[in-house]
Amino acid sequence: MDLPSYLEALRGEFSLSTDALHRIAADFGKEMREGLLGRASSLRMLPSFIGVPTGREKGSAMAIDFGGTNVRVLEAELDGFGNVVVQQMKRFPLVDPKGRYNYVCAEARAEELFGFIAERLGELAKPGQAYPLGHTFSFPCEQRGLNRASLIHWTKEFRTQGVEGQDIGALLDAALQAKGLTRIRGKAIINDTVGTLLAAAYGRHHVDVASICGTGHNTCYLQPAHPLTGEPMIVNMESGNFTLVPQSRFDVALDAASERPGSQRLEKMCSGHYLGEVVRLVLADLVAEGLLPASERLAARQVLGGEHLSLILDDEEPLLADVAAVAEARLGWTGLTHD
Repeated sequence: MDLPSYLEALRGEFSLSTDALHRIAADFGKEMREGLLGRASSLRMLPSFIGVPTGREKGSAMAIDFGGTNVRVLEAELDGFGNVVVQQMKRFPLVDPKGRYNYVCAEARAEELFGFIAERLGELAKPGQAYPLGHTFSFPCEQRGLNRASLIHWTKEFRTQGVEGQDIGALLDAALQAKGLTRIRGKAIINDTVGTLLAAAYGRHHVDVASICGTGHNTCYLQPAHPLTGEPMIVNMESGNFTLVPQSRFDVALDAASERPGSQRLEKMCSGHYLGEVVRLVLADLVAEGLLPASERLAARQVLGGEHLSLILDDEEPLLADVAAVAEARLGWTGLTHD
């Protein structure tokens, strides 16, 4: 097969017809209804135990944004008129680029992970000041109350020991106590998608849906009358786990080699943690077809990340310098031409 024919076939494999999109939408709606009623569904439809804000909330608080391997902690001030001012913020990786620590691997323990986060919060705290703490935690949890959430299972290839099945709030509170940070008290644990909706709705009262497609993928929405309470409540759909979507052969191969085959199927097809791996599998197939030069680096998983794809997509003709730089630095290909 020549390259133009291969690329034409590849476009077909990654394309969906209008009829297919309608079928996916219908299946998605059915899974929503089943999950909301507690029946078997690939959409967990988890209750958040919180509705949308009024915009009149006021005061200072701390927050943790834990959605991937980069975590943010911040102090924010709400003015009661729909505006938020971030007073200070720190961003830090859970995996040190220089290899000094890794808090998301199978050898890491819960105490180490949450102790590290607690230390970063302590760097923001002003002496003598008390802070309510909100924690966005973007992994599937069994939510039993606004500040009671147990991790069902890790996603995004996280493997830290002693977290699955445990109450995230209790782990964090224990870490804060151990660091002597008793003036920082956990008040809420929510999914980061729920946090996105709350942040938007604080200043825009018409907002009732939020979706994230970053390291992972998820969507939440405001259910006008939730079956548990009969009152408005934000529902965390865990839409990254939606299974009724057609996979390409590359998606199938990626899923089979992942930490949890069969789970988070939609997330593995569209989110930043996995898209580079999909491209690697396509490039490896092109090499196998004799349409690209061989590269030993293509045998390594995660050799391409979302940041590399962003550079490629943002590159402009005629030089395509970023494409050439990524090809050389990540794959060892030099002297590639536009043709």
